[in-house]
Amino acid sequence: MLSPEPQRPDPRRQAVRDVLRETANVINGSGPVELILEAVCSRLLRAADASEVTLALAGAHGSSVRWRRTRTSFTAVDEIVDDPAARAVLIDGLPRVERERAYAPLRDDGRVSGAVWMRARHGVYDEDALALCEAFAGYLSLALQ
Repeated sequence: MLSPEPQRPDPRRQAVRDVLRETANVINGSGPVELILEAVCSRLLRAADASEVTLALAGAHGSSVRWRRTRTSFTAVDEIVDDPAARAVLIDGLPRVERERAYAPLRDDGRVSGAVWMRARHGVYDEDALALCEAFAGYLSLALQ
């Protein structure tokens, strides 16, 4: 009787696991918060094959986009959140996927403190991409605390 062939790990899933482990090490390190945020956003960009990752923070006078990571740069900005789905996440704290974008809330002590969203380079996002975005939202929340 032949024994079943061992299953090979899915290379894409293994790559995501590696990026998550690598990101945990970045969060556990030290350094200026902007450098940590850039490192986390860069890893999310790579893991999700995104064209852009945007990070917004909630404040007493509303929410604003504070950082944007593209394939070529990480930029500090101060812009009004004009994406309706991002605004909804900042209000209700519920993650969502809308075709080529995935959104997840950042939390601090149970309250929504911001949001991160990513735009796909190719195709549309699904529930797996949303789970990835939520995992990175957790890392970003820790970095901002």
